[in-house]
Amino acid sequence: MLFAPTLHRPPPSLGRRLLLAAHQACDERDLRLAAHLLDLLELELNTRPGADRHSLREAMISMHEALWSMRQPAGVLLPA
Repeated sequence: MLFAPTLHRPPPSLGRRLLLAAHQACDERDLRLAAHLLDLLELELNTRPGADRHSLREAMISMHEALWSMRQPAGVLLPA
């Protein structure tokens, strides 16, 4: 019997896990928790260097923008 080879991936970094948890909190409309997780992600990015630091910072900024828009009343647009 032959088995297919499995790919071994390292576990996601703490920053990636915090970002994923913030996305899940937004999906569940728990905006307070999402904001707290983004604060923790910012602290993580400022204290620990990492290979994917730049991409995490960009994703964190996008997540802050999404969180801001979720907090705005319907019909309010971003300032130009």
